[in-house]
Amino acid sequence: MANVSTEPRTAGSVLPGHATPETTHEYEMDGLRYAGVARRAAAILVDGVVLAVAFWAIGLLIGALTGGLVAGGFELTGIPALVAMLAYLAVGFGYFIGLEARYGRTLGKRLLGLRVLAEDGTPIGTGASVVRNVLRIVDGLFFYAVGAVSILASGRKQRLGDHVAETVVVRSK
Repeated sequence: MANVSTEPRTAGSVLPGHATPETTHEYEMDGLRYAGVARRAAAILVDGVVLAVAFWAIGLLIGALTGGLVAGGFELTGIPALVAMLAYLAVGFGYFIGLEARYGRTLGKRLLGLRVLAEDGTPIGTGASVVRNVLRIVDGLFFYAVGAVSILASGRKQRLGDHVAETVVVRSK
């Protein structure tokens, strides 16, 4: 059985109890430093900004192609709106799945020093990335409250998508 420490870790330390001024909400097991809710939430906010810019560009492009540009940006209805929504879904899922499968992290995770790994510490593949990100829909309910509760209740700080995909989010710095 793995050795799990549920005591708060001090910033910069590897083992619980090392004295430094800051306390984090991250935990260690088997040499992996699992990321807590706050750092993961900050990463998802960064990713949200990246995706908002991408979605705005998609809307402007579709608006320009279909005559949907207006003074404040774009206004899409009917088929152009449907095309934009499908593009938003493809870009949104593609962003998380593609970057996590290829690099183990999104831009937000990179900025916050996080990486997604398989539970055994190896890189994740496309299949695990698809599973964890499809379940992001459930984890994201109520402004990610479902995911936050799952992370807080898990020894490895896993949200539902991580449990099912057998992945963990760890500090890479």
